[in-house]
Amino acid sequence: MRVLLINWLIALALIVSSAAFAQQEDDRGIVIEENKSFIQPLSLITGAKRLALIVGNQNYTYIDPLANPEKDARDLAAKLEELAGFEVILGLNLGFDEFQRKVEQFKESLAASSPDTVGLVFYAGHGFEYDGVNYLLPTDIDLSVGEKQLISQSSISLNYIIDALEPSSDTLDIVILDACRNDPFQNTKSFGRNGGGWAKVEQAGLYVSYGTAPGETASDGEPGKNGVFTGFILEKMEEPGAELDEFFKKVRKEVIRETRHKPVPQNPVVFSGSYKPFVLHECGPEDNCGSWHMWILYGSLGTVAMSLGLGGLYIRRLAAKQKQSMVDALKEAVPLSKLILPSDTGLDNRHPVPPKTEPLQDPEGEVVGYLRHDRHNKIITAIKADKVLTIGREKDSQGLVNVLIADTKGHIGRFHAQIGWDNGRKCFWLMDKGSKNGTYLDKEQKLKPYEIYYINSGQTFYLASSRHPMSILKAE
Repeated sequence: MRVLLINWLIALALIVSSAAFAQQEDDRGIVIEENKSFIQPLSLITGAKRLALIVGNQNYTYIDPLANPEKDARDLAAKLEELAGFEVILGLNLGFDEFQRKVEQFKESLAASSPDTVGLVFYAGHGFEYDGVNYLLPTDIDLSVGEKQLISQSSISLNYIIDALEPSSDTLDIVILDACRNDPFQNTKSFGRNGGGWAKVEQAGLYVSYGTAPGETASDGEPGKNGVFTGFILEKMEEPGAELDEFFKKVRKEVIRETRHKPVPQNPVVFSGSYKPFVLHECGPEDNCGSWHMWILYGSLGTVAMSLGLGGLYIRRLAAKQKQSMVDALKEAVPLSKLILPSDTGLDNRHPVPPKTEPLQDPEGEVVGYLRHDRHNKIITAIKADKVLTIGREKDSQGLVNVLIADTKGHIGRFHAQIGWDNGRKCFWLMDKGSKNGTYLDKEQKLKPYEIYYINSGQTFYLASSRHPMSILKAE
């Protein structure tokens, strides 16, 4: 019955950990508006051709210039070519006519490519929304005409670019807008105070990522550096294997953290008409990455942790109920454990206590324990209640070193450490004698020289970091 109960607990742990991981994947905070009618099979687009139109407009003639769209565009174009395999059409500081020509060039390249070509558009610069349509501002835009309708006619409509992409339920196209960095219309009376911000865009096969939420503005960043949103896109592109949603969740998390306490906090958002899953920076043969690897990793860790926790709680209660040790309770609940646990010692079989008839026993003094070299799986000497043991690599003329460790390379000091028994505390103590390479309670915690540390039976300590693992076993 108890074995069945443990099996049930482990199965429950599997279910809960898997559900928790799935919830974690869905609750990272990114806003994804998905059109369920366009759900595609879960197949990564890997071999398709990739084309990108990258535009950075910074040096405006009639309105305030921006600090870093040009650098953002250059850096992202380089990353897309180097890490993501895109052919890039790059445009910097484009006036209206130049902007249109770049879009037409992009449209022609897409038309000449295969139907499964992935198109990507990135824009950094001024932009605004009018009557539900997003507009990108060319550098020669003149806002003095005052009427928003007239200004929109002299701007590049995002719909015009999306038409060039021709997104559909069978394709994937990506639009990334790092704009609305401030309100270019703040001094234009006919626009009021709400010129900045984007309108929502959603279409089958189209993945749209904004540097900040619709209706909000983003920080322009410091001159000579990347904008916050684009900066984290560049950073996360260095990590291979992230599917598009996972990638932008990571970017969003960093942007929110970076701008939380700044005058203009940013909350990046994604609008997704469902698409075929896509990886910007794909895994190479040497990479062990991808979301399914993380699923296995987190799921396994969650299962092990919950199984150990629940199983340990059950064994503890069983031991208390039957007034026995946890080892005995474990052996009774899970008969298989008898194959790996000793019968009566209460210790695991890595630290066998020698019998009382062991030759190391010294009739002239009370033996309280044994010093063991774990690497060689060997008992070195007995520890007596009234005698301090000094560990070193060479025997000295006065006989002060009574535990010799063979070490020709000098990792162990001549007088390395001391071990003794505290009769008042009824436990062992350990002290480093100022050795060059130190003594450690674990591989990270180094003992301070000439300070006493109390240790338990079976606890491992290290001479010269991990080179000589030792332990002390209390005598029965």
